[in-house]
Amino acid sequence: MTLQPGQFLDVADTTQFVTTKGHTAMAIPCDSSGQPLAQLYEGIIDAGVNTLEPIEPEFLQQLSDPANGLCIYHFDLGATTNNPDGVTDFAILNVSNQPITFAERNTSTFSVTEGYLNKAA
Repeated sequence: MTLQPGQFLDVADTTQFVTTKGHTAMAIPCDSSGQPLAQLYEGIIDAGVNTLEPIEPEFLQQLSDPANGLCIYHFDLGATTNNPDGVTDFAILNVSNQPITFAERNTSTFSVTEGYLNKAA
């Protein structure tokens, strides 16, 4: 799969369940210095609402291979500045001016450990 500049991939959507705590790990393309080629986001996208904000993932150097463009990152999910009550959407956005191609080794894990059912949604 290839993401063109400006395109995004919806990694997970937990609507109507609002995630307040969780964790994700991703093996995604990176540059030779270990920087992800795509920006990771979390927030809420629903009926005209878009509160996605960037995530600063932790680079797992011991598991990564930047020389071959494959890096592992992880981060905790949940409350953010724009979403203090939790989040429902997780996405990857190509913020570069070059296409990003994902291969078989690019994966994502996702776990929710706390949250609540949003009955208003």
